[in-house]
Amino acid sequence: MLRRIYLTAARDQLVAEGKIRRLSKADVVLSKVIAGGAAILSDDDRALYDFELIPLIEQTTLH
Repeated sequence: MLRRIYLTAARDQLVAEGKIRRLSKADVVLSKVIAGGAAILSDDDRALYDFELIPLIEQTTLH
């Protein structure tokens, strides 16, 4: 439950800051992770999540 809240807040912040756009590939991938965890991602989606989204989430939540 906390993971969902954390990731949802991070997604909202990333959208507000213009770092990702609603309904973009990044937003869809992040929504999948929020709903079902990273294990459900395809290899391509997992690469996007691991190498692009996680660093953005970490930067956003550290501020």
